[in-house]
Amino acid sequence: MAPLMSGKEIRQARLERHMTQEFLAGSAGVHRSELSLYENGEIDLSSNKIEKLQGALARAKKHDKDEKKVRKYYRQIVGITQQSLAQQVGIDPAILSKWENGKIEISKEVYERICEILDAAYDRTSKSDALWQLELKGDWARPLERRVENLKRQLRNAQETMTAAFDSCQAEISNLEAQLKNLPQKPTLEIQDE
Repeated sequence: MAPLMSGKEIRQARLERHMTQEFLAGSAGVHRSELSLYENGEIDLSSNKIEKLQGALARAKKHDKDEKKVRKYYRQIVGITQQSLAQQVGIDPAILSKWENGKIEISKEVYERICEILDAAYDRTSKSDALWQLELKGDWARPLERRVENLKRQLRNAQETMTAAFDSCQAEISNLEAQLKNLPQKPTLEIQDE
């Protein structure tokens, strides 16, 4: 069994094969957001998922024609025109068109830039289940966090109010006890036996 690859190694191998995150994740049966987070060192993946990614990378060496099919498709799913993508990357749209159709290859730097733009667009437009769930959890957490803060504030206010009431009662008790001590003693009648 081959040693498990780190996120950086997966990213490097993916880029060497001119694969987008979407394509590799789909080939391996892993969420694209998980792959992205793993490549960036933000999460750890199970050994099973890393092995699936490594297997998909190994198969990509033999089946790189499939990757050429996905180039144009991936750009279209994220809703970026060829003209817009070429402009963002800084290349002629004709070069992008030829690359998408598998007629030419582009430099690693240009390919990395295309991947960054498409991956960022994918994140904005069609989040995978894992990221959506994290964001949904965040959306639920915010109101709960606000509620917790409100309750803490109410508790502090109640505590301050109770402390003030306690201090006030304590002061009044002390005052009344002092007054009781200062009252003249009630004369007692003593009956003497004769």
